Amino acid sequence: MQKIEQELSRFFPDDGIKDLLQAYKNILTNYVSLNWQGVLKEGGIFVEDVFRLLVFLSEQKLPIEIKSVDRTRRKLESDTNLSETARLLIPRVAWGMVYTPRSKKHAVHRKMLAPEYMDVHLCVHAASWILAEMLREYCDSHSSEIGDLVREIMKEHMPYLEVIEGETFVTAEVDCKTEILIHLNDAEPNGLTRRQVGQRIKRPSYTVTKSLSSLTESKYICYTTSARYHISGLGRNRLQVGISGLLSKAN
Repeated sequence: MQKIEQELSRFFPDDGIKDLLQAYKNILTNYVSLNWQGVLKEGGIFVEDVFRLLVFLSEQKLPIEIKSVDRTRRKLESDTNLSETARLLIPRVAWGMVYTPRSKKHAVHRKMLAPEYMDVHLCVHAASWILAEMLREYCDSHSSEIGDLVREIMKEHMPYLEVIEGETFVTAEVDCKTEILIHLNDAEPNGLTRRQVGQRIKRPSYTVTKSLSSLTESKYICYTTSARYHISGLGRNRLQVGISGLLSKAN
């Protein structure tokens, strides 16, 4: 997040970028802890912070708050001095994919409908797209460093996967094979060496080796000539089924 903040702060006020990234981090924190209500609530805050930054581009002044997201959206759409991305693409994605589901599910009202995983999943990926699009639009999109940041942001986020003190943990009771798939999915596109798999999994070595062999034989993972394990498309399908089962039990 620090590198993203450095890049975007070259074009937007520091305070606005800090608020935006904090809301984004809160979305992800609630997502991995299965707090669907929290995801949609923070999604609404994230959208308001996005619109604050877009208003800055239009008026060269960062508003303290957005009193009406819909009215602000329509005002931005009429500002032909803005790029198409700032005037149309980002506002419409923010409104349609993050803010509207949050409002229709009444995520901030006392009498609410329980937000479903599909709504939350949409919110997380839309927020990630918005952040990545801001980097592409206002930073050097041809820079390999910006490209790496965009790929990192757009990497599929998954419940039960948390980073604590720089280490990645699976925070659900799953078997060794599923845990390996979760970590390999997270490690794409680089994959993991056998040593890196062992460092992440933290189970007895023979258990990890046996699981890796089984997953390889089943074509759920692939072992390349560069001595790295990668999850396959078949493995992703199996993982999605497993995660869906876990979420059903949790909710």
